[in-house]
Amino acid sequence: MSEKNANALPEMAANDSNAVSPEMSRREQAAKSIKRYAAASAGFGIIPIPALDITAIGTSQLLMIRSVAKIYGVDLSKDRVRAIVSSTVGGVAPVVLGGGLSSIFKMIPVVGSIVGAVTMPSVAGLTTLTLGNALADHLDAGGSLDKLGLAQLRATFSSEFMAAKAKLSRKKEASVENTEALAA
Repeated sequence: MSEKNANALPEMAANDSNAVSPEMSRREQAAKSIKRYAAASAGFGIIPIPALDITAIGTSQLLMIRSVAKIYGVDLSKDRVRAIVSSTVGGVAPVVLGGGLSSIFKMIPVVGSIVGAVTMPSVAGLTTLTLGNALADHLDAGGSLDKLGLAQLRATFSSEFMAAKAKLSRKKEASVENTEALAA
């Protein structure tokens, strides 16, 4: 991993206070932070070393949750953040498992690297974006992390993940159709 990539997350976490702006609503601030971490997670999905990519993505998600909680004035312990990530993402494990398999595929010379490089960034970015939006929706609705219903958060995450995945699939199909039309 390059020195620039190694310093990306600490730098983002340090700059989270810059995301808070009195002119923006908390939801707008959260959306801005969520998008930054989703983009970072997608970028970390390109890391060619299996397990290192998943570690970087997980760290990005942990920092995103802390950032969103800070925007909403919620104090979090590391253990609580880990519980949120594992419980929520675990609710769609069969779908997200594709990301883990992408990381494992990277062990296969040439073909595995290509498969991992194509699938892992999109799964990582989508998972991070969905997790952040599910948490922000919960906090925006007045929910607290002390009484966070992980089952409810998991259901929201699963539903948002599937909706985002379907939307991404439709965009991909439209792009293919447009390309075919241009080629004809």
